[in-house]
Amino acid sequence: MSATPELRELKRAKTAQTKPKEVPKHQDLVDYKHAVAGHDGTMCDAGGELFVKPCTQAEVDFYESAKLHPDFAELMPVFCGSLTLLNTTTAASIHEQLPGLIEQAEIPKGLKDELKSHLQPSIVPAAAQKVDVEKPLTKDAPSREELAMENKRPEAKTSPIKTDRAITLLNASYGFQKPNIMDTKMGQQLCGKEEPSANVTGPNEEGFMMYNKFWGRDDVNDSNVVESLKLFIFNEAAGIDQELGKFVAGLFANDLRRVEEVLQNEESRMYSSSLLFVFEGDGLALRAAIEKAKAEEAEIQGIRTKVVASVNKRSAPRVVSTNLRVDSGIGMDDDDLKFVTEAVAFDDEVEDVSGDDDEDYDEMSSFPHIYTLKMIDFAHAEWTPGLGPDEAVLLGATPIATTASSTTSAPTTTQTLEPFWEYRFEVPHGSTLTIKLVSGTAEKDGTELAPNTPYAFTATKSKINTWHGCTLEITAPPSGTYDAYTSEPTSDETPMVSYLNLHFKLESLRAAAQRTGQMGPRVLVVGPPNAGKSSLVRTLASWATRMGRQPLVVNTDSREGMLTLPGTLSAAVFATLIDITTDWGSLPSSGASAIPVKLPLAYYFGLPQSDDNPKLFKRMLGRLAIAATSRLAEDVDVKSAGMLIDTGGVPTSTRAAAYYDFVAHIVAEFSVNIVIVLGSERVGSEMQKRFAGQTTSAGETVTVIGLDKSGGVMERDETFMQFIRESAIKEYFFGNAKMTLSPFTQQVDFAAVSIWRINEAPSKTAADGGGITYDEGEIHTDMLEKAEPSMMMQNCVLAVAYASVHDAPDTIRDANVMGFVYVADVDEKRRRLRILTPVSARLGDRPLLWGSWPEHMVNLLI
Repeated sequence: MSATPELRELKRAKTAQTKPKEVPKHQDLVDYKHAVAGHDGTMCDAGGELFVKPCTQAEVDFYESAKLHPDFAELMPVFCGSLTLLNTTTAASIHEQLPGLIEQAEIPKGLKDELKSHLQPSIVPAAAQKVDVEKPLTKDAPSREELAMENKRPEAKTSPIKTDRAITLLNASYGFQKPNIMDTKMGQQLCGKEEPSANVTGPNEEGFMMYNKFWGRDDVNDSNVVESLKLFIFNEAAGIDQELGKFVAGLFANDLRRVEEVLQNEESRMYSSSLLFVFEGDGLALRAAIEKAKAEEAEIQGIRTKVVASVNKRSAPRVVSTNLRVDSGIGMDDDDLKFVTEAVAFDDEVEDVSGDDDEDYDEMSSFPHIYTLKMIDFAHAEWTPGLGPDEAVLLGATPIATTASSTTSAPTTTQTLEPFWEYRFEVPHGSTLTIKLVSGTAEKDGTELAPNTPYAFTATKSKINTWHGCTLEITAPPSGTYDAYTSEPTSDETPMVSYLNLHFKLESLRAAAQRTGQMGPRVLVVGPPNAGKSSLVRTLASWATRMGRQPLVVNTDSREGMLTLPGTLSAAVFATLIDITTDWGSLPSSGASAIPVKLPLAYYFGLPQSDDNPKLFKRMLGRLAIAATSRLAEDVDVKSAGMLIDTGGVPTSTRAAAYYDFVAHIVAEFSVNIVIVLGSERVGSEMQKRFAGQTTSAGETVTVIGLDKSGGVMERDETFMQFIRESAIKEYFFGNAKMTLSPFTQQVDFAAVSIWRINEAPSKTAADGGGITYDEGEIHTDMLEKAEPSMMMQNCVLAVAYASVHDAPDTIRDANVMGFVYVADVDEKRRRLRILTPVSARLGDRPLLWGSWPEHMVNLLI
């Protein structure tokens, strides 16, 4: 799909045809709910076709004078007029608006200051205050739709502008089924010329409607602006694939070049002005609109063909004026219009399409809505004859146009891998690397890549390996912010061969267990941090599922979550393939998924390190082991496949002794019979001393096997890991690029919730010999305590326990996790919590568990 010149020019054409609407009365207006940036107080008419924005007199004057600059006005929203918002029904309201009126008055500044000095806060006598005793003091519970809307667009944190003036514009988002809206500031100075120079910055995204009103102010920067624009446009979950996304990006890029052209030819100065991007966010509706537009384009071409034949019959056609311009994505320029109308006026065989009647106008204005791009916010704008173009604004508009153009294409290279080679890559936050298998076979962590299927990776450090050779097509992020290289080992040099041999050994044990009805291998993987332990477990699980097995995978590292949020210990049966673009797959959701969803069993530990509360950690391991062994006993397929157990990295020497004690506890609880030591001879030696020759509860000998770590294992620093944790939380509540989720907000009274806090061990003392010992007598009996809601809980994730608030503390402690909620706000004065939940159901009598991990996340709703 490509955007033809006629398609790309339609928006410009329709603007000239669009007629202003009648300015509504103030009492007929309602609050506008879909603003993505700017001050509060915006309104619209009941149908949403008109947008009313409180503004200064200077902005009104700029809109009224824009008719003298037709090219510039073409890029502005259609101006219908202005109206007065002054509410004179009460003395208090008049008093409140006086400062704004004085500020706007064209009088000397000294007189303004003198008038303001006479204004004192208005005090309404208590006797004059009217109290409606029949009106409830609290609002009714919001509907589900209102809650969903509140989550997508949180309440604004700006105050309405104090003014009695407002402009009425045609709403740029009117007519779209699901408009995606972005407000992008342009220019070098994003404030009025009279404001402090400290506010001088550069172009930035003020807000994306697809997240919330203030998304983009802190998240978007020079390094990820291209990826952010892609995030705004491309959305496979909404049906906007690469084809449609590139089409829309091409339309925006064309309009941005037009903006740049007009600004270069106009003499004006603008501060804090914006570009407003709007396009149809529903993929089906967008595709239908494009197809309808193309049909109209074909009809226009048919008229032109007929006109050509007519013109050939005429020797001197006259020029006839007409209003044949439309606006919604496709159109004709002035020369095309002139060409058509000349012939139409003199050819009886061609249908007369000229005229200004409303019927013709309505037909054109109903043209399908694809996209629109407007310049907005002219509170600090003026015409400056003789001063030349606004170089500061051009400094922002030009890179925005370049950015939009860069989203339509990305550099693509071809990488050929010989047998046993690896393609190793590291993609940071904000960038996306797309890999497609063109020929041959290749794997990522044991899962085969489907041929000719693009896989998009972001915030990832991983590798693609091949056993027989392959060709990959690599589409790099336009910003170039990624790192990749090819490793070229031989079959004798790559550790992947030893991993494959381990898999075949495990497979033989599984086959024997299936024949005899015994339990399959229980494999524990240990090693230092950043050794590739999770990748090895994932690879072994993937190879097992490809053999038709159903292994039970257990995660005992609370710093990372497996199919759940960090802070938990979890287990899940893997019977189908694992999503290639994520580590373990997407978190379970109610929506459709291309990859079968795995359902984990999770217990909440709530602390980052196992030795933060060793008694609780061992208790959680015991609960998880009981559940895991019960599943093996009840499911013959899982029983023969066995278990694969992942662990955290061996800590520094001062805490290593406690870590080895936890490993011994895992071996005992899960009846581990194979211990894999990855990438450390020291850890291997310790494991040999502890477990070599020992037997499990079933009488099996424990085997310790040492393996080399892959040379492609990359260091994951704390900044990278923190982003991974934050991404997991965002994905849990809001989904990802493949599936958008809509969480709900609930207001809950303090008295309606039961919150239990996970305790850290109160006593940690260094023991002789470098280990850590714990005074069991000082650890709280129940390992958790009842907590009252407080500001300390704000921006925290709480686990919902599968228990009742009436249960004993030890029952609540041992309960598995139902889900998670996010505490968005704590109102201690009103004693209410505002929480974010993945479903609309109330908490009921479910207790909440509060720990210190994952840490506070302050930017989930910002």
